[in-house]
Amino acid sequence: MIGTSSNGKSFDLLDTTSINWRAELERACSSLDAISPVYLPIVQLAERHACGYELLARFSQGPAVPPAMWFESAAELGLTAPLERRIMRAGFTTADQLPEGVFVSINITAEALISSQIQELFNQRDRYENIVLEISEKDSQRPGVAEALT
Repeated sequence: MIGTSSNGKSFDLLDTTSINWRAELERACSSLDAISPVYLPIVQLAERHACGYELLARFSQGPAVPPAMWFESAAELGLTAPLERRIMRAGFTTADQLPEGVFVSINITAEALISSQIQELFNQRDRYENIVLEISEKDSQRPGVAEALT
């Protein structure tokens, strides 16, 4: 199965070693149009309304591969923090536009959470009442996570 990257080069979807992931990730982190936020409603069944939205990322430029492959490649190359920072900024922007009482849920890895890039982003923000971070059970046990959340 053949795909095409953002620079027009072909690659085999079954053999992703042909993708220059560093270049694709750096491009995604620097381009405003490369990552599209998608929001899934979190519905409170008793009231039958959306009480929040989970932020997901979809990559509109670069290799047409599942989002998990982008995140796995970022982790392998040490680019998790800049990638998640780019996505988190979109979540913060959306959170600022939501009505009172509605939240945005953002997935974050321990690696990104304890990074200086994410901590700087947190320090720039005044409001957090409508931001929820989702950290996996495994990541929540990593050193520095509890401190990064205080």
